[in-house]
Amino acid sequence: MNLQLFTGLWIVMFASLVVVSLLRWSAGRREDDNLHVLDSDSQLVSIQTVVAHRLDVLDRWRAILVAVVLISGLVLGGFYVYGVWLEGTTTHF
Repeated sequence: MNLQLFTGLWIVMFASLVVVSLLRWSAGRREDDNLHVLDSDSQLVSIQTVVAHRLDVLDRWRAILVAVVLISGLVLGGFYVYGVWLEGTTTHF
């Protein structure tokens, strides 16, 4: 059983998870944790809203990618163990 294609796809999904996590970290560094409620801070409020929306989107994609990477990794590992088991049950003369 050749799992190179599936392993390559899993590596691409894992790399995309790393990229999304780095984007989330980078966007989170620009986040302002202070609450701005004055009228003079209206520009800061709009910036906070944009950054919060961007962080929400990145969090959603990161959660989806974590689930997909974990489930596909478990399936890929199961196929590998099954292949090793089949290899051990055959006789080689």
